[in-house]
Amino acid sequence: MELTAVKKRLPDVAQAALWVDGAAMRVRARWIAAVFVSLVSAQAASAQTYFPDTITFSGASQSQQQLLAFTGLKPGPVTKQQMQQATERLTHSGLFITVKYELDDDLLHFTLTPSPGVLPVRFDNFPWWDTKTLSALVAQKVPLFEGELYPEGPMRQQVVDALTELVAAEGVQAKIGTTPVSDEQGTMIATRFHIDSPPVVVSSLTVNGAGDAWAAAIEPIEKAAVGEDLAKASPDSVVAAIREVYRRRGYLDAAIAGPAWGMPKVADGKIVAPLTATIVRVGQPYTVAAVQFAGDAMTSAQAFAAQAKIHAGDVAESDAVAATADLLKAPWKAKGYEGVDVNTGEVVNRAQHTVAYTFTVDPGMVFRMGTLTLIGLNKGQEKQVLRYWQLPKGAVFRPGLAEAWRGVYLRERAGQLLVAEQLERMEPAYDYQADHDTHTVNVVVRFRPAKVVPRPLDFHPTWK
Repeated sequence: MELTAVKKRLPDVAQAALWVDGAAMRVRARWIAAVFVSLVSAQAASAQTYFPDTITFSGASQSQQQLLAFTGLKPGPVTKQQMQQATERLTHSGLFITVKYELDDDLLHFTLTPSPGVLPVRFDNFPWWDTKTLSALVAQKVPLFEGELYPEGPMRQQVVDALTELVAAEGVQAKIGTTPVSDEQGTMIATRFHIDSPPVVVSSLTVNGAGDAWAAAIEPIEKAAVGEDLAKASPDSVVAAIREVYRRRGYLDAAIAGPAWGMPKVADGKIVAPLTATIVRVGQPYTVAAVQFAGDAMTSAQAFAAQAKIHAGDVAESDAVAATADLLKAPWKAKGYEGVDVNTGEVVNRAQHTVAYTFTVDPGMVFRMGTLTLIGLNKGQEKQVLRYWQLPKGAVFRPGLAEAWRGVYLRERAGQLLVAEQLERMEPAYDYQADHDTHTVNVVVRFRPAKVVPRPLDFHPTWK
């Protein structure tokens, strides 16, 4: 409403207030008039027009053209309200923690402070494009996107929508999901985008350039990938599996290109595509420069030196390093420290092709027995297992005790005919599921008929 128009209406408001007689009503009329004048003044200030010839931005990685287009501003007439709206839009993107503008004569300048919560984006299973190409295609549809975003901001859904549209253009109606990526400390470091449905599976995996010396070790990886989805055969996991083949023999410089997706197709309700990786470089094996362990409450330095599977002068084979770490873990696990971690302190000298290891142990917290699930038994057999079970809920968890019930049961039942339960003829397989949040271990025991009835080696029943 224009200022003059409001002033013309003020006498009418005052007259309306004076319908109720008395001096108090005249005061109220003056108050109402003051409020109208205040509102009009604020509106007038907001509607005031400025004429900057140049609009610039600082503090952002995006180009001046991108930012200008995103704000919707143009050199020339601009109101304070429009400048505030541009500020709010930049802030709402989640890319910037603060946005300030300053109008100086003919220059309108925005100072942007990037948000520390902005994280890189990873694309998992979009076999039509490589990461660089897909990121560029998404950027064409999502303003200010440059391969990273604030996970809680609106841009995450915008990227989902863009990916959905891109995949639809390939003839596939897909559901796109996102998953946060965290480091070992639990700090979020990226956002993964992936096709949840239809499933994307590997039709074949081909590893080129390995040579005959490595073919036998790599062939199982190629076979295992066929028919697998993202969870078990993502490009990252494939590279890790191939690289581990070389690390087992001490070749730490092996370089792998890809794997890259081949042309995908839709078959049987799935997106199937081949993967191809190439061994670019193998290098030479590394040797061990030194192995150190200061000792801890479970293993002395002397005992470690006598039992270690890796020594100075050996080839730096990863299996030997892992076996040595397991030796240090074992006594802690026997005491209930199921989450014990061993850091190898690997220091690589690329110039000398050597590796030095300094082992340290982090026991973590004591784990306790959680739930017990028995699969493959009838009610009578379940009662028999529970009767001899050695680990009540809440007890310090020890894998040996979880399996000890079997020996006790066999010793007591030896020589007896087990007609009702026949538990003696069932073979158990144990699955220990450690919950690192509650520090408990849930045990799942699956039973199946045994081909040979297991009996203790040290027990010889006397038959009459």
